[in-house]
Amino acid sequence: MDIKVVDDLLANINIVDVIRHYIPLKKAGSNYKALCPFHDEKTPSFNVSERKQIYKCFGCGVSGNAVSFVRDYEKLSFWESVRKVAALTGFVLPEDKRTDRKSSKTELLFQAYQLTKKHFQENLSQYGANALRYLEDRGISEATQKEFEFGYALNSYNGLHNYLLKNFANKEILRESGLFGSNDRGIYDLFRDRLMIPIHTATGRTVAFGGRKMDPDQPGGKYINSPTTQIYTKGNELYGLNVTKYNIGRKNDFVLVSEGYLDMLRLYEHGFINSVASLGTALTPQQISLLGRYTKNVYIIYDGDAAGIKAAIKAAGEAAKLGYGSRIVEMPMGEDPDSFLMKEGKDALQERIDNAKKLCEYFKGEETLGVSKREKVKYLTGLAQEMSNDIDRDLYLNEVAENFEISVNSLFSELRLKKNKGGGKVNNQYKSEKYDEEKWLLKKLMDEPDLIEDVVMKIDASFFLEAEYRQIFETLVKHAGEFQQVSTLEMAVVPEVWARMSEILLMAEPEADIEVYMRDMKLRRYKNEREDLRRQLAHNELTKDSLNHLRVLNRKIRELSGRESVKLMFN
Repeated sequence: MDIKVVDDLLANINIVDVIRHYIPLKKAGSNYKALCPFHDEKTPSFNVSERKQIYKCFGCGVSGNAVSFVRDYEKLSFWESVRKVAALTGFVLPEDKRTDRKSSKTELLFQAYQLTKKHFQENLSQYGANALRYLEDRGISEATQKEFEFGYALNSYNGLHNYLLKNFANKEILRESGLFGSNDRGIYDLFRDRLMIPIHTATGRTVAFGGRKMDPDQPGGKYINSPTTQIYTKGNELYGLNVTKYNIGRKNDFVLVSEGYLDMLRLYEHGFINSVASLGTALTPQQISLLGRYTKNVYIIYDGDAAGIKAAIKAAGEAAKLGYGSRIVEMPMGEDPDSFLMKEGKDALQERIDNAKKLCEYFKGEETLGVSKREKVKYLTGLAQEMSNDIDRDLYLNEVAENFEISVNSLFSELRLKKNKGGGKVNNQYKSEKYDEEKWLLKKLMDEPDLIEDVVMKIDASFFLEAEYRQIFETLVKHAGEFQQVSTLEMAVVPEVWARMSEILLMAEPEADIEVYMRDMKLRRYKNEREDLRRQLAHNELTKDSLNHLRVLNRKIRELSGRESVKLMFN
């Protein structure tokens, strides 16, 4: 989505008016307060700043703008929440012809899939005796069948095609729907004589199907799945999320991720109503981010075989890279959640969930894959390299060190080596949790974006030692001139960075001039470089160029410090 479209929306509405549609707000000084709608509390800690056009809860930490509030409150996609905010406030979103055509085509595909689902459901009740018997044999209750909207595809060459032509009549859309194949005889139904399992978006729109054969002697694979279409990409959706999302987010605060439809359904039947399935794929960053709307705690419960173990380790690793808490639920060799529950029951699985292991602990004791300790540590350290949050990375590397009984310093050294080989820079030597001058400089820039152009002529991102502050600065520079409301930039950064931005936005006004903060950052940088050179001098490692650089640094420090003279180390 074009950032300018969202910026125009946020610049022309009032966040107070939007949030009042959902919760009561009370004036408190220059801001508004309420009980937080995202966690239980008795004393209001949810603050809305009319001036900054942001909200922040000082109890649970959530923060954002009007769009993100609607997104998180109603569990909508970002684009859906933009449209909802526009509708609530009467703001007219710009729609160019290209977008209109795309939306129209997309909407027609959604309509075709809705009709198809209805057709399959009618078939199940009228002609699906075999499919209903199969479901009964598998222990899938009638309530679950209705909840997940099962259907049946007739054993017909073009029964669905004829039905849609009669009720839909858009041949071009049908050709692109992924519901049909073609050969010398013409168009034919892709799904025939199969139990039909619809796949929905998180908001409940049907976008694909999985067709399960019921007779082992039936030709074709166990499943026939919908191909990629304009409304469906396999790695972007999670089976069952439309049904279980509220149980994930409001009741349990963790999600069980299985591999297949029946594993998920078996979990659901046994009361594990915070479950989803990754549709037989490796868990993707897109799927993890989708889960992030509801929980940051992901429990992987894949098959108990070599392929399942390998996939579970990879899935937990993907979640860890994005800063999620991930655990692996161990299945006995040869079992999956479906078979295990049928044999051992709910209590036995609950015990395994309670004892689920973090990735490092699980991988340490895993012997099926035949991976050496060195290779395990190398893999886990590689995951740390891709973590964007410094605190998450440090905590994670300490876990690796503790589990594998090695020095955490050696892991940091390995990480620095990998980053340097990849052209990246690592500076942990002066790392600190707090750099006030960086924070106040950012506060000035967010309050007065017109200052950005002048500041970038004097300092760059390398002067920021706090990673989150550096990312905020880079974001402000990248989008300089593109936004009227700083709250627009929530869509341009990861949630952890936005949380820090919102804290800075709500701080009191800086007391010093922006030049003072830039001077302090330069002084710190030059002094740090000077200390590095002094350490090299102590080991007789300085070159002629280094000595000249040391003289330059001393001169810069003297000038910035405003002193008449500084005692130089060299004449």
